[in-house]
Amino acid sequence: MGQQESVPAPMITVATASAATQQISIDGGGFTSTSTVVVNGVSQPVTFVNETKLSVPMTPMPTVGMPLTIKVHNDGRESPAFQRNGVA
Repeated sequence: MGQQESVPAPMITVATASAATQQISIDGGGFTSTSTVVVNGVSQPVTFVNETKLSVPMTPMPTVGMPLTIKVHNDGRESPAFQRNGVA
């Protein structure tokens, strides 16, 4: 079994962007301590919370109403794009 098969494929179920905390909270599955996050095509720093939750500090935060496209990468595997309209 190769490394690609042993690394879980990430999946985003919910992503919440908060202007108040300047964070994007990502819930899903298959996250690892080496997961990376891309928001609107730009790699962002990520805090690994656990295998179902990631936190992404965003400074500056995208403007209210700005569409967000979020992907999580795990060692060569990529989640489907998660689309979110706006920041709360």
